[in-house]
Amino acid sequence: MFGKADRRGLAALPAGDVVAPASPGPYPADSLQLPIEMLLPQTGRALLVYRLWMRKVILAVAISLSLALVLSTRSARAEHSIIKHPGQHPHYFLELEPHVLFGWHKFGDGPGVGGRATISIIHNGFVSSINNSIGIGFGFDVDPIRTADRFLVPIVMQWNFWLSTHFSVCGEPGAVIIFGEGRGDGTKVQPAIFACGRFHIVEAIALTLRVGWPYASFGVSFLL
Repeated sequence: MFGKADRRGLAALPAGDVVAPASPGPYPADSLQLPIEMLLPQTGRALLVYRLWMRKVILAVAISLSLALVLSTRSARAEHSIIKHPGQHPHYFLELEPHVLFGWHKFGDGPGVGGRATISIIHNGFVSSINNSIGIGFGFDVDPIRTADRFLVPIVMQWNFWLSTHFSVCGEPGAVIIFGEGRGDGTKVQPAIFACGRFHIVEAIALTLRVGWPYASFGVSFLL
């Protein structure tokens, strides 16, 4: 049955023996594990890197949310609404927020990193009957961190609404400066808008989720 080698390079073996493909060069014939570079095209490798990043980020987010859930459960009895009590929120001058971000420009490239600094300028905001405040925010982001060739500088007005003891939300209209080799067409200024939510672990430390354009982010806010 296998008296001769076939045209695909099978070794000539007596009938009944197991036929193995000829060795593809430096790799053993009995090895089924080829280098990943030989198995995946460029887009496939990018997708693999993205999936590995996503696993790490999802794990970090899951741990953070689990911690938030535990702490919120313990403090549930102390939770009460403060939205109708103007001025009853943390008094701070500066909010610092390191974060991980996901840009919509090339989502498959993986996450980026960055940070925000927001200066509180109005303690009691535009609506005097509710608990709100105003700040001016500046940031610097690298998206994605894998190639580090695209940079963003957001400048926004932050309008905060303090809902309860552990929860606050905000809206952030503004603009973002985008530059770097990854831009391809030079420096560009475009509109930006975000909505964010915070869970305050303690009064001055919060987990912050931000969604908008041109990216979404998850980080930790420190109210100083």
